[in-house]
Amino acid sequence: MSNGSDNFLKMKKKAIHVIKVKVLKDHRTMDSVKTIIQSLLNSVGDLTQPQQKFLITLFSTLLISCGRANFTNLGRYSQLNERTYRRQYQRSFNFMKFNQKLIERAIQPESPVILAVDCSFIPKSGK
Repeated sequence: MSNGSDNFLKMKKKAIHVIKVKVLKDHRTMDSVKTIIQSLLNSVGDLTQPQQKFLITLFSTLLISCGRANFTNLGRYSQLNERTYRRQYQRSFNFMKFNQKLIERAIQPESPVILAVDCSFIPKSGK
């Protein structure tokens, strides 16, 4: 049984990698992603130009990077240094407002919306 699930995971990882490579190669797709991110960041407001540029790079890199999303890997898959990611993460950013604007743009206002929470990230007592 584990052999079948191992093969499935390998195929899934390979498919994800192929999709990421295709997205990376298709500059028009990446340009449209960057345009959407830019318009969302403009609607959030209160961002400096370097912070906007960083966030556009961050979100674009998260789409194409392989493996864990840590500062080292983000530095490998983008033109920014690992230290830049560490420094920029020390600055505040209103992710709640950004996510709200993203949802408003993606979903019609009259559509039903469901909220899901992954409880595995909530600390449990005794651990």
